[in-house]
Amino acid sequence: MHRRKFLCTAAVTTGVLGGCNERSGRSETSETETTLGANTELRIENAETVENTDEFVTSTDYPEERVGPDASARIEAELFQSPERPPEIEFRLTNTGPRHDFFMDPYFPFSKLLSKSQEVVLVPDKREGMDRHIGPVEPDGPSTQEEFIPDDNKNSCWRSRGEPIIRSPGIIRELDREETVSNRSTVLLHPDAPCPPSDTQLLSNVFSIGGVRANVTEAVVKLQLSNHPS
Repeated sequence: MHRRKFLCTAAVTTGVLGGCNERSGRSETSETETTLGANTELRIENAETVENTDEFVTSTDYPEERVGPDASARIEAELFQSPERPPEIEFRLTNTGPRHDFFMDPYFPFSKLLSKSQEVVLVPDKREGMDRHIGPVEPDGPSTQEEFIPDDNKNSCWRSRGEPIIRSPGIIRELDREETVSNRSTVLLHPDAPCPPSDTQLLSNVFSIGGVRANVTEAVVKLQLSNHPS
C-alpha cells in the first residue's frame, strides 16, 4: 500500500530553537525573518516523504514496488540565519520504521543541490574526510564548499559563485527506529537565476530503505519566497 507522509510542525519554523547557537565560528540568533535577498523573505512551507513513485517530484523512473510495508522515514527542515551570512537550512531524516539500511548520497538527505526550478542552490557543510566530494560544474569553478559562498549580497540576493555538484558515490547508513541523521546546507541563488527567483522552490531527493532499489522514497521540502520591494 502506498502512503504519503506529511509534516508541517514547529520543526519547520524559522530561527534557532533554544536561543543562540555557536556553530562553525558563526554566531546564530533567532530571527523573525530569514532572507535570501535584501527584500526576499524565505520560509519553509512544508516537508514530507513520498512513497508513491507516481507522486514523486523527481522525474525519474523507479519501477520497483515497495517490498517492506513497515519501511518509512520522516523529513524535517529548519531555517537559520546569522548576521552578514546567507540563510542555512538543516535537514533531519528520521527512520520511523524498524532498523534498516538506508541507501543515500553522502550529503544525505539531499544529493541534488539545485531546486526543481534550478534557481536555488544548496551548498552542504563539509563532512570530515569528504572535503573533495563537492566540485563545480564548470572546470574553473570553486573547488571547496566555502568558495561557493559569497561574502555579501551586494547584488540584492545571496548568489552562489558557481553551480556545485556532488562527485561521490552513495553511502549505506544503518538507522535504528527513531534514529536521525542531519545535514546543514547554505541556501543561495543560482548564478544565472533572476533575483528574486520564483516564489515556490521544491527541494527533492530519492533514497532507498533496506536495499539499493527497495522501498524507494522521496524527501521533499517546499520553500516559499515572498518579495517585498523597498
